[in-house]
Amino acid sequence: MENPKLKVNTPEEEAEIQREFDKGFDFAKAMRKGIFINLDEEIIDYFKALSEETGRGYQTLIKDALMYFKDKKLKPKNVWK
Repeated sequence: MENPKLKVNTPEEEAEIQREFDKGFDFAKAMRKGIFINLDEEIIDYFKALSEETGRGYQTLIKDALMYFKDKKLKPKNVWK
């Protein structure tokens, strides 16, 4: 297996990174943690259709829905034991 080549930033990209760094951009805060989650096909289809309507990625829409749930401190209607 061949080693993948690392992408080298263009001078413009490096300048943009430096500008964000100079502004005090919090790169650690901006990082997201990847997880694996099993979702019903119905849920995925819903968000993919919503993605077509809105032009936003379906994974972003799922993240936004979960963030809304968290921000409003909503709890599930059903609690399983």
